[in-house]
Amino acid sequence: MFIAGRTLTAKSGRMADAISLTGSVLSSMNSKMGTDYSMHVDIGGDPNAVFLTTGFETLADYEQMRMSYMADQEINSMLVGSESIADIVEDRLGEIIKPMGEFAAFAAVNTVRVETPKQMEATAFCLEVAELATSISGDEVGVVRPLTGDISELFFVTNFASMEDLNQSNAKLSENEDWLALYEKSVGLIVPGSLHYAIRQKVM
Repeated sequence: MFIAGRTLTAKSGRMADAISLTGSVLSSMNSKMGTDYSMHVDIGGDPNAVFLTTGFETLADYEQMRMSYMADQEINSMLVGSESIADIVEDRLGEIIKPMGEFAAFAAVNTVRVETPKQMEATAFCLEVAELATSISGDEVGVVRPLTGDISELFFVTNFASMEDLNQSNAKLSENEDWLALYEKSVGLIVPGSLHYAIRQKVM
């Protein structure tokens, strides 16, 4: 399973317009191309960031979507003038190496950078981390390995129905000795100081 993502940054004062236009485009794509695009915004992060994601069973499916998207005149006409509303920051493509479950109202996205010489060992360690977090919290923690961009990164993704559920999950982890012991085990595998924690709210 693979996941494609696009990050947009709304122009100052145009966030509502960016969400409205992007939602219309994604709805059209989902209807025409069978994609399942969702849209998230940052909580406590970049107030103008918009994140678009959808999954694909195979890279051939992703390639077909891209070809259809680029050839669709109706969708492309909807984007005329969109540069005054938002900028495309980047596109990313990744492989889901541990499922994260269905998107819910909120998602916690933890990003780490692994030590390149130990990438395979570090990836195995991160899968161990995700399995333990899932076991302790009861929430499915997925792992995504990027195929584009900085491939030394790994993403942990967990979905929650509410901010309170997210907070309770974090509390369970912080009180567990096995979980806390993983910090010491990460030495030499995870780049020090690379952990970045984000909370995203689903708006479509």
